[in-house]
Amino acid sequence: MSVPWSRRSFLRLSGNAALVTGIPSAVTFSSAGAASAAGDEFDRLRDKWRGMLLGG
Repeated sequence: MSVPWSRRSFLRLSGNAALVTGIPSAVTFSSAGAASAAGDEFDRLRDKWRGMLLGG
């Protein structure tokens, strides 16, 4: 007899699956310049989110 999944377990698994399948397509760029520009934008967003969460 199988044990039913909790909502938390299901959401964790589906979120991890989305990350695993989404990251390779999001990281693929045609040139190094585009990757650098996207990395800079991501760094700015990450710093903004960190400030919002930690009160910086």
